[in-house]
Amino acid sequence: MTLFDTLGDKSSSGGLIGALTRLVLRFFQFVLAITVIGLYAVDLHHADKVGAYTDSKWVFAVIVGVLSAVTVLVYGLPFLKSYWAFGWDWVLL
Repeated sequence: MTLFDTLGDKSSSGGLIGALTRLVLRFFQFVLAITVIGLYAVDLHHADKVGAYTDSKWVFAVIVGVLSAVTVLVYGLPFLKSYWAFGWDWVLL
């Protein structure tokens, strides 16, 4: 049994194609979340260092980025089906 057979068996819908699609989309979600965290957190740190105003929009973006990255890691657990908590993805939008 190969990795692709395992992915197709554990997939609730869509078979192997659906599982690979979800895997690619979650990977991009994680990459973009880490990118947002990195870009905005650096500027927030510099603003805090010089005592400048911290923009609440940037703080919100970092928080959503952290929640998105954690969501990808939690959804990656083998015993958790992501369709159980699909509403959480809507909250992050």
